Amino acid sequence: MSQIVHIFRKDARQLRLEILATLTILVLFGIFEPRSWNDFVVMTLEGMTSMAFAILLYIAWGILIIRLIQTDRLPGLNQFWTTRPVEWWKLLAAKGLFLLVFLYAPLILLQMVLLHLGGFAVAPNLPLILLDMFLLSAVLVLPLMSLAAVTSSFGQTMLVLLGTLVLFVLVLYVAFALGRNLEPRYLTSLQLGIVVAILSSAVVYQYRWRATRNTIVLCAVTAVLLICTQWFLPGSSLAVVGYDRPAQGAPVSIAIYSGPQPGGHGFNLEKPDVPTIILYVPLVVSSIAPGTSFSLEGQRVHLEGPDGYGWESQWENANSVLTKDSFANSDGSYAVISIPRRVYDRLGGGTVRVRMEFAVAQLQEMPAFQTFVSAERVMVPGLGSCAFSKEWGTIGCRSVFGQPADFAVSTFRPRGRCEASPSNLPTHGQIGHVSTRESRMTLGISPVTVSGVRFESQVQASGPLCVGAPISYVGKRIVQRLQMQTPTATVSLKDLAGF
Repeated sequence: MSQIVHIFRKDARQLRLEILATLTILVLFGIFEPRSWNDFVVMTLEGMTSMAFAILLYIAWGILIIRLIQTDRLPGLNQFWTTRPVEWWKLLAAKGLFLLVFLYAPLILLQMVLLHLGGFAVAPNLPLILLDMFLLSAVLVLPLMSLAAVTSSFGQTMLVLLGTLVLFVLVLYVAFALGRNLEPRYLTSLQLGIVVAILSSAVVYQYRWRATRNTIVLCAVTAVLLICTQWFLPGSSLAVVGYDRPAQGAPVSIAIYSGPQPGGHGFNLEKPDVPTIILYVPLVVSSIAPGTSFSLEGQRVHLEGPDGYGWESQWENANSVLTKDSFANSDGSYAVISIPRRVYDRLGGGTVRVRMEFAVAQLQEMPAFQTFVSAERVMVPGLGSCAFSKEWGTIGCRSVFGQPADFAVSTFRPRGRCEASPSNLPTHGQIGHVSTRESRMTLGISPVTVSGVRFESQVQASGPLCVGAPISYVGKRIVQRLQMQTPTATVSLKDLAGF
């Protein structure tokens, strides 16, 4: 234990300037961040300053981590620490203690303070703070520790880091290139698990054996696995793991409308160089119970021509809400799909048999929370604390870590000024995380996220929101996720191309 403390004190002395810089930036961020919480419509000076300090803090942490590991460098021979009877695990424990004292502990303390200033209880949100520390470790701490452990100087680490950033850009390119493909809901968790498991093992392995080449191989394996999971899993059958098929009666009926179509514009049909044709498939949706809605998250289409030629797409992203009794020639539900131009030409644009599969999330409305528009903050269960901002003329809500859940907001506006007429024109809005697939938890320094209610456009006669007007918040929770399939329908492929 005395050796661990001795190494810790030595590192604290050597890195006192780096420690001072990171703590100073952290304090300045804590000062400016609460001032930006009311700026949820446009970015103001306080918001830009807070964002700048957040970026500087990540940079300062990166420098601190690299310098910490390389004060007792691992590659090479005849390092000072190897001439003393210092066991490898004590050296690693001292580095971990340093990060705990000068990185994790100050950040956790700041997040507790910001939660309190934001009007949230600290104790119930401790698990979210710990989850944020896990994300920080996976995204920043472990990658930098592993890079610093296999390099012998700060400059060398920067060169390797540039190469790593190029690799990161490659992963983003793969994700963008496959952007239409449906990603498994577990993909992010799987990738984080790969990073934490392999890189933490690489760091321990390097401290134990100082076998730099083998450690570099472990880091390379991590990169390869990240690229492979991003390339092969989206769009595959594994993308719909967790979506169950209804055992008996389905809670919603989805069919393809095969009646007369208005005909497509065909703006891409006359351009042979266009590689993809967009199809709009009208749907008939029925049997939806009151208070229930369905979010379309993924889809796959099967096409079969008159000559027996068939084509099946991969699972693609979909982001729409199914509405009851939708049908063609109305504002109903459409499935937007893309097919390769070669497939369209092979099918000839004529009559085809179409069958679609959907990955659907069933959402159920929670009991409405009734209150009044107020400039004072009101706690809305499941959402956060909300208040009316006279400066921006809308409702702003504070949530903990990431975007809030999906909520429908209903209130009233006056026909004129608030003082001259009662608030009697209904108005509706939306706030929160529209997509039900992605996790609302995001890596961030601040635990408080501020969002504004997006009210629908009003007629010119409607006035502003008024303090004292009744307002209700209705949230939605996911009941189940299902795989649905439409009956096979016969349609004209050319009529679906570009409504």
